Amino acid sequence: MPQIKKSHEIEKIKQACRITDNIFTKMRKFLDSSLCSEWLIITEKQLETWLLAKIKQAGCTPSFHPIIAAWPNAAHPHWKADDTPLQWFVVIDFGVVYQGYMSDMTRTIYVSAGWQTKSWKPKFTGLSNKERQFYNLVLRAQLDSMAYIMPGRYCKDAHWVAATTLGEYNKCFIHSLGHGIGTIIHEHPRISPKGRWYFKKNMCITVEPGVYIEGNLGIRIEDTCLVTEVACIPLTKSTKKLLYF
Repeated sequence: MPQIKKSHEIEKIKQACRITDNIFTKMRKFLDSSLCSEWLIITEKQLETWLLAKIKQAGCTPSFHPIIAAWPNAAHPHWKADDTPLQWFVVIDFGVVYQGYMSDMTRTIYVSAGWQTKSWKPKFTGLSNKERQFYNLVLRAQLDSMAYIMPGRYCKDAHWVAATTLGEYNKCFIHSLGHGIGTIIHEHPRISPKGRWYFKKNMCITVEPGVYIEGNLGIRIEDTCLVTEVACIPLTKSTKKLLYF
C-alpha cells in the first residue's frame, strides 16, 4: 500500500532534506574554489569521496550510494563514479538518512572546460544556448508534473505530463517519474506509466524526470516532495537554476 506519512515522519523527512540542501550548498563552494585552480582536476570519484565525508560529518548516513556522472557517463541513470574528470553536464544524485527517514535529490550542473592542465585538455569550452534550452526542457517537465500532482490524481498521469512536456525527447526518458520515500528509498507509490496508484495527502514522493542520450549526455532534476491537500511541495530546496562552474 502507498505510504501515508504522519506529522512526525514528515518532520524527519524535512530535516533530512534540509541537511541535503546544506551539503549541496557546501558542494557548490567546494567546486567554485577547486575548479578555479589551474592545476586541479576533480573527478567523479573524488567528488563522491568528498560528498560521503560531508554526509558523515553531518551525523548522517547516505540513503543510497551517491551517483556522480559526468558527460557520457550521465547517460546511465545509476552510474558508479570512476576517474572521469567533471566536465560538461554532471549529474549529482544523493540523499541522507536522518533518524531513519530519507531524502533524495538530484541536480545537474555544468562544468566548463576553461580549466585544463598540461597533461589533460577537456573537450568542452562553454555552455551553448542549445544546451541551456535542453536543461530548461527537463526542468519544465519537472515543474509541469509537480503542478499536476494532487490528491486523487493517478500517478501514471503525472508521468505522462512530464513525457508530454519533453516532446520528441520523451523516448530518452527511460525510467519512471518518481517513487515514494520514507524509511526506505523506494516505497509505494511508483510514479510510472503503468502505475496503478493515485496520490494521497501526506505522501512523500520524488519527482525526477530525466533525459539520457547514450554516448552523449544525461540530465536529471529531482526533488523530495510532500503531497498536500491541494499541491505537491518540494522539500529539497536547492536552486534549480543551471549552475555553471
